[in-house]
Amino acid sequence: MTNDSKKLRIENNRSFIEESKKSIAYLKKKEEFLSRILENEQMLIVVWALDGRVVWFNRYTQAVIDIVVEEQTERINICSIIPEDVVNRIKEHLNSTEDRDTRYKCENPMVLNDGRKIYIMWYNSIVYDDKGNKYVVSTGIDITDLKNVEIKLKEANDNLLDLNEELMAQQEELSAMNEKLMVQEEKLRQNLIEIQRQQDALKRSEERYRLVVEGASDGLWDWDLLTDTAYISERLKDVIGFDKEVVNNYYETWTKFIHPKDVKRVINNLHRHLEKKTPFYLCEYRIKTKDGRYIWILSRGKALWDEEGRAIRIAGSHTDITGRKQMESKLKYMAFYDHLTDLPRRDVFMDRLKVAMADARKNEKKLAVLFVDLDNFKTINDSFGHHIGDKLLKKIAEKLTACLRESDTVSRVGGDEFIILLPDIISIDDTDKVANRILELFNQPIKFNNHELYLTVSIGIAIYPDHGKSERAILKNADMAMYKAKGKGKMVFNILTALL
Repeated sequence: MTNDSKKLRIENNRSFIEESKKSIAYLKKKEEFLSRILENEQMLIVVWALDGRVVWFNRYTQAVIDIVVEEQTERINICSIIPEDVVNRIKEHLNSTEDRDTRYKCENPMVLNDGRKIYIMWYNSIVYDDKGNKYVVSTGIDITDLKNVEIKLKEANDNLLDLNEELMAQQEELSAMNEKLMVQEEKLRQNLIEIQRQQDALKRSEERYRLVVEGASDGLWDWDLLTDTAYISERLKDVIGFDKEVVNNYYETWTKFIHPKDVKRVINNLHRHLEKKTPFYLCEYRIKTKDGRYIWILSRGKALWDEEGRAIRIAGSHTDITGRKQMESKLKYMAFYDHLTDLPRRDVFMDRLKVAMADARKNEKKLAVLFVDLDNFKTINDSFGHHIGDKLLKKIAEKLTACLRESDTVSRVGGDEFIILLPDIISIDDTDKVANRILELFNQPIKFNNHELYLTVSIGIAIYPDHGKSERAILKNADMAMYKAKGKGKMVFNILTALL
């Protein structure tokens, strides 16, 4: 062999070695990147064989289950992580089929080392390695908050048993909506992990991590705080409408999507975690999607700090909680407003009366409370049925509201009784005008659904501070004035001064 041939051969070997080193370095870097995401994700991820041997699990699983890893992962049995009866159900559903797309989900309660009880939803699927060996990938999601919502809804239903049949029907509808919400939230986590064939140990790890990221139902992100550059998963890209996985100037870009009313809270929560004042970054807020609407998300993350205590990276997830927020809003509305007329309940009226009286005392003003009672409303219910009576009450509520100023308040306090607050009146003549408008309203028949009904009302009026200096006194005297008016005949109003 000539010297030139030897040199050429040495040169080719060097080139091959350099390319191999670069390839190994690239795979290692990619493995570390994906590992950081999985190790910081707040979900349990376990890969195990059908004989019970655990092949791999992430750091969060070790922290939750308190697993002590002395030597090899295979020494750990899956039953030390997932209860044996649950493992048996998983095997029964997955081991009997050769369909690689088969999925199985189940849930079980778990008691942590600190005594807290949580609920885990397990998503399970079958995967095969390059030798054809079968494994199970189990992903556990903490659904404790969802369980707590179920408990709160049950308590709310128990407290509302004494309401009428219409309210009970709405409670059933609410329960159905909650079940629908649970199904929707579960569907968000039904994208399972598929592990492809693996060529070597390093490549197997890279493929496993990549599939976990792509299969997660939540939007995942990894933010380099030093360069202000972030990696975002396909799920998050689809929601926001980004066209790249890597986003530069991430801080400025992301805050533009946050609802203006939520920006300050999001930034405060983030800084508290980066300053190590909280163990995790956690915040609920609204973001704008690519179609221009806002959705509610639960954002969670965990930061990494360098030796000097400076935050250098934070990774986490975004979970869509819009359905849960809509349910909470509806429950809050039902607590403060009458389900039939949509008028404020008595508690809301009393709060507004208290504020109006405080303002009147401070500025030496007057206010009036009108007590309106429908005469012989029971006769309409008995003659036409409660469904007609309910429709009539809704019509009356709409007409009473139309008679008032925007600053006034009308509330339904009984089956056929309404109370009206007129803040900031100048004289008794102001209340006379409102009372006369109400009487004129009932001079005409109320028409709906081919029905034409005539109603009469009795109105009692009390003025603050002339007829009382407390909320209770004003309401009591307005009620007394109403009964005085009812004694005079129908379609009249009475101001308390006639009683004094």
